[in-house]
Amino acid sequence: MNEREAAIAMAEGILPSPARIGDLTLVKMRITGSGMSYRSGLKEYVWREPEIFATQEFADRCNGIPVVYEHTDDQNQIVERIMGTVIYPYVDGDEVWGIVRIFLEHDIDMMVGSHTSTSPAVVFLDPAEINVTKLPSGEVVRIEGRPTIIDHLAVVPLGVWDKGTDPKGIEMA
Repeated sequence: MNEREAAIAMAEGILPSPARIGDLTLVKMRITGSGMSYRSGLKEYVWREPEIFATQEFADRCNGIPVVYEHTDDQNQIVERIMGTVIYPYVDGDEVWGIVRIFLEHDIDMMVGSHTSTSPAVVFLDPAEINVTKLPSGEVVRIEGRPTIIDHLAVVPLGVWDKGTDPKGIEMA
């Protein structure tokens, strides 16, 4: 079984996550959710339209994006934080998931222990693709349209697309 066949088998639930293929480790990770969620750190509700974010076109755009340890806007830090890369993105219901090639074993250990979810970083260069409304409570509602760039996928302790539940963005059997 080659790495692509293994990734497809993992996406189909035939192969558990994580899985070792020679010196290669594959892990199943959520790339993004859709619908409504809440970013508690920003006091912000976010809406991602499933017809934009849970599509094959969006999944195809995720092929090859880097997977990094936590978010950063500093491109030099992103390079230093790369843990792996998405090798097989796919749509699963109202979410996009991906099979990720993780480079180092200690990153697998970290995902088992403390960083058990994911958070996508997308960039909107067209201001028309973002609609922001401030509520009387001070909270914000952000409606996100089609992103210009899908920058990276961050491994985090708890992701926005866990939608207030336990972290479940990384499948570790």
